[in-house]
Amino acid sequence: MQSGRQLRHLFVTILRDCGPSDPAALWLQFQTKICDDLHWALQQKNICQNAEEEVFDYGLYLIDKLLSSSSGNKGLEHWPTMPQPQHDWNVEVGNHLIREQLDYDKDEQTHLADECIPKLNEEQRKAFDEIVEAVNTKSRQIFFLHGPGRTGKTFIYNTLCYFLCGQGKIIICVASSGIAALLIIGGCTSHSCFKIPITIDEFSSCQFGKNSDLAALFRLADLIIWDEAPMQHWHIHEAVDCTFHDVRGSDKPFGGLSVVFGGDFQQILPVIVKGSCAQTVNACMQQSTLWHSMKVLQPLQSPIGNRLLVM
Repeated sequence: MQSGRQLRHLFVTILRDCGPSDPAALWLQFQTKICDDLHWALQQKNICQNAEEEVFDYGLYLIDKLLSSSSGNKGLEHWPTMPQPQHDWNVEVGNHLIREQLDYDKDEQTHLADECIPKLNEEQRKAFDEIVEAVNTKSRQIFFLHGPGRTGKTFIYNTLCYFLCGQGKIIICVASSGIAALLIIGGCTSHSCFKIPITIDEFSSCQFGKNSDLAALFRLADLIIWDEAPMQHWHIHEAVDCTFHDVRGSDKPFGGLSVVFGGDFQQILPVIVKGSCAQTVNACMQQSTLWHSMKVLQPLQSPIGNRLLVM
């Protein structure tokens, strides 16, 4: 005898490790027992409509989450005969971080994207298309958008946000400084978003749990945009990378999440207290093992229209 929660974990183990010939038949036979605790769980979350179909749908959602966190982001879609959850339970069950990220008008975002995309110059459009393709195909590509100030990097970030949010995707926007974060839609500092410790070394990790709401948000995210990345020590980038390996259950860079870094190495490098020139260079993100997995994109000088929108 096992609880519904334990049976869901068992069902995930069977799907992941045992290769059942007909997982849908297994689900249909035991779905009542697998979901026997979920009617009460939905009542506790003040979700009033608890028809049997909704309870089973919520059970599929929980199974999908367990698979994604334990199988390298292989959700229920990798078992074609299995039914898929129909409700957007990420919003309904009350993770406020996810709800905040999805609190926008898709039609409005699409309209803004349609206004901004024609203003991209040739190189900016090439960078935009490559990033969008990486997100839509889930190729797990890491980019570095390199260019000095006023080359339209922020304009590209915001256009990406408009376009991808118009598709219902979750985009996490951070920057190394508060001023840079204010220029990006929904931006905040990387320390605030990722809970990066102030004192950091090559063995550090971010300060949030694998079962926290923040971890759930990062598992669902489609893209991270990280501006002014060269300002920070490479230990910071690797701490986030290490944490995402654990949270997202993947050994790929950043747990298999597409990331766009941006900045200019001719501007501000990491600050090393009383450090020599060599120590400052050794703190730059090119010294990280992550640098070799990044594709460098270089947008050309933006037209006047772009510069005005960035300002």
